[in-house]
Amino acid sequence: MIEGDGARRIGTQSLSPRPVLSRPTGRWADRVDRMTIDEFIAEVTKKDPPAPADALAAFETRIGQALPDDYRRFLSDCNGGHVGGRYWFQGVNPQGKPVEAGVHHIGGFRKEAHFSLLWAWDCYDGRIPDCLVWIHDDPFGNAVCIGIRGAQRGRVYFWDHENEPDEDW
Repeated sequence: MIEGDGARRIGTQSLSPRPVLSRPTGRWADRVDRMTIDEFIAEVTKKDPPAPADALAAFETRIGQALPDDYRRFLSDCNGGHVGGRYWFQGVNPQGKPVEAGVHHIGGFRKEAHFSLLWAWDCYDGRIPDCLVWIHDDPFGNAVCIGIRGAQRGRVYFWDHENEPDEDW
């Protein structure tokens, strides 16, 4: 079960060009504006050219599943990068309580480990459920993942490293 493995669903927003991320304006507690994925990509620094089609295909072969279409499109537009915790996902957990997850390093097909989907897949192997793929981290070292199989497919999950199961699990 996803919740028992240190991961919590934070929302089911797809990565299509509609408002899904928030950014603070003025004082944090006063007001939050919404932004589209295209606006978000424009804010990403250290981004690479689009993800190569052969790298996408090789990664999907390695994980044994095609990535959700909207996430593939995102990688085609933004092959990883950095926003340094300036933007936050907002959603609810399975208990209906509001949660937030910041965006720090964004995964892609990159040489730098902190931007690499391949490195993250190997790093988290056996630590997060194999139905999830790391897509970015937050400023505190937690993972944000996308579901690739079953009921989790296309959903976004927050994986709290502080609640990671012991090695004996």
